[in-house]
Amino acid sequence: MTSQERDQIQAMIRKSPRRIWGYWPFVLPVIFVIIGIVVQVALLGYFKQKVPGLEVCVRRGTNVEAMWDSQLVQECVLVVSLSITVTFALLAVLAGTAFKQVGLLRSAAKELGIDDGKRGGQDKV
Repeated sequence: MTSQERDQIQAMIRKSPRRIWGYWPFVLPVIFVIIGIVVQVALLGYFKQKVPGLEVCVRRGTNVEAMWDSQLVQECVLVVSLSITVTFALLAVLAGTAFKQVGLLRSAAKELGIDDGKRGGQDKV
Protein backbone atom coordinates (compact mmCIF):
# COMPACT_ATOMS: atom_id res chain seq x y z
CA MET A 1 0.00 0.00 0.00
CA THR A 2 1.40 3.36 -0.99
CA SER A 3 1.54 6.32 1.35
CA GLN A 4 -0.96 8.15 -0.85
CA GLU A 5 -3.51 5.32 -0.47
CA ARG A 6 -2.86 5.31 3.25
CA ASP A 7 -3.45 9.06 3.46
CA GLN A 8 -6.69 8.71 1.50
CA ILE A 9 -7.98 6.06 3.89
CA GLN A 10 -7.04 8.16 6.91
CA ALA A 11 -8.80 11.19 5.41
CA MET A 12 -11.94 9.15 4.72
CA ILE A 13 -11.97 7.81 8.27
CA ARG A 14 -11.46 11.28 9.77
CA LYS A 15 -14.24 12.87 7.70
CA SER A 16 -16.83 10.16 8.29
CA PRO A 17 -19.33 10.47 11.15
CA ARG A 18 -18.98 8.17 14.16
CA ARG A 19 -22.73 7.48 14.48
CA ILE A 20 -25.59 7.06 12.05
CA TRP A 21 -26.99 10.44 13.20
CA GLY A 22 -23.97 12.05 11.58
CA TYR A 23 -25.92 11.60 8.38
CA TRP A 24 -28.71 13.86 9.71
CA PRO A 25 -29.05 16.00 6.56
CA PHE A 26 -31.29 13.33 5.03
CA VAL A 27 -33.77 14.04 7.84
CA LEU A 28 -34.05 17.75 7.03
CA PRO A 29 -36.16 17.38 3.84
CA VAL A 30 -38.40 14.90 5.65
CA ILE A 31 -39.04 17.47 8.39
CA PHE A 32 -39.87 20.12 5.76
CA VAL A 33 -42.38 17.80 4.08
CA ILE A 34 -44.01 16.89 7.40
CA ILE A 35 -44.31 20.58 8.36
CA GLY A 36 -45.75 21.35 4.91
CA ILE A 37 -48.35 18.59 5.24
CA VAL A 38 -49.35 19.79 8.71
CA VAL A 39 -49.74 23.38 7.46
CA GLN A 40 -51.83 22.26 4.48
CA VAL A 41 -54.10 20.10 6.66
CA ALA A 42 -54.51 22.98 9.12
CA LEU A 43 -55.40 25.41 6.32
CA LEU A 44 -57.82 22.93 4.78
CA GLY A 45 -59.50 22.38 8.17
CA TYR A 46 -59.69 26.12 8.78
CA PHE A 47 -61.33 26.85 5.42
CA LYS A 48 -63.71 23.88 5.72
CA GLN A 49 -64.85 25.22 9.09
CA LYS A 50 -65.12 28.91 8.11
CA VAL A 51 -66.45 28.49 4.58
CA PRO A 52 -67.92 24.98 4.24
CA GLY A 53 -69.18 25.53 0.66
CA LEU A 54 -65.83 26.75 -0.70
CA GLU A 55 -64.61 24.77 -3.68
CA VAL A 56 -62.13 25.57 -6.41
CA CYS A 57 -63.80 24.93 -9.74
CA VAL A 58 -62.44 24.47 -13.23
CA ARG A 59 -64.47 25.35 -16.28
CA ARG A 60 -63.72 23.54 -19.49
CA GLY A 61 -66.08 24.87 -22.15
CA THR A 62 -69.57 24.46 -20.70
CA ASN A 63 -68.47 21.79 -18.22
CA VAL A 64 -67.71 23.03 -14.68
CA GLU A 65 -66.26 20.62 -12.12
CA ALA A 66 -64.66 20.88 -8.73
CA MET A 67 -60.85 20.86 -8.88
CA TRP A 68 -60.43 17.90 -6.53
CA ASP A 69 -62.93 15.80 -8.47
CA SER A 70 -60.62 15.91 -11.47
CA GLN A 71 -58.87 12.58 -11.99
CA LEU A 72 -55.75 14.36 -13.27
CA VAL A 73 -55.39 16.36 -10.03
CA GLN A 74 -55.88 13.25 -7.89
CA GLU A 75 -53.29 11.30 -9.88
CA CYS A 76 -50.79 14.20 -9.72
CA VAL A 77 -51.13 14.44 -5.95
CA LEU A 78 -50.73 10.67 -5.61
CA VAL A 79 -47.64 10.53 -7.85
CA VAL A 80 -45.96 13.46 -6.11
CA SER A 81 -46.61 12.10 -2.61
CA LEU A 82 -45.40 8.62 -3.58
CA SER A 83 -42.24 9.96 -5.20
CA ILE A 84 -41.46 12.10 -2.15
CA THR A 85 -41.96 9.12 0.16
CA VAL A 86 -39.80 6.81 -1.97
CA THR A 87 -37.06 9.44 -2.27
CA PHE A 88 -36.83 9.91 1.49
CA ALA A 89 -36.85 6.16 2.06
CA LEU A 90 -33.97 5.82 -0.41
CA LEU A 91 -32.04 8.61 1.33
CA ALA A 92 -32.44 6.80 4.65
CA VAL A 93 -31.25 3.52 3.09
CA LEU A 94 -28.25 5.26 1.50
CA ALA A 95 -27.28 6.83 4.82
CA GLY A 96 -27.43 3.42 6.50
CA THR A 97 -25.37 1.85 3.72
CA ALA A 98 -22.75 4.60 3.90
CA PHE A 99 -22.53 4.15 7.66
CA LYS A 100 -21.97 0.39 7.26
CA GLN A 101 -19.28 0.96 4.62
CA VAL A 102 -17.46 3.39 6.90
CA GLY A 103 -17.55 0.75 9.65
CA LEU A 104 -15.97 -1.77 7.30
CA LEU A 105 -13.36 0.78 6.25
CA ARG A 106 -12.50 1.49 9.89
CA SER A 107 -12.09 -2.19 10.73
CA ALA A 108 -9.92 -2.76 7.64
CA ALA A 109 -7.81 0.26 8.59
CA LYS A 110 -7.34 -1.14 12.09
CA GLU A 111 -6.17 -4.45 10.68
CA LEU A 112 -3.72 -2.64 8.42
CA GLY A 113 -2.54 -0.53 11.34
CA ILE A 114 -3.48 2.74 9.69
CA ASP A 115 -5.27 4.12 12.75
CA ASP A 116 -2.20 4.11 14.97
CA GLY A 117 0.34 4.91 12.29
CA LYS A 118 1.62 1.34 11.67
CA ARG A 119 1.24 -0.71 8.52
CA GLY A 120 -0.01 -3.95 10.06
CA GLY A 121 2.25 -6.81 9.01
CA GLN A 122 4.20 -4.70 6.52
CA ASP A 123 6.30 -2.54 8.89
CA LYS A 124 9.64 -1.62 7.45
CA VAL A 125 12.58 -2.08 9.78
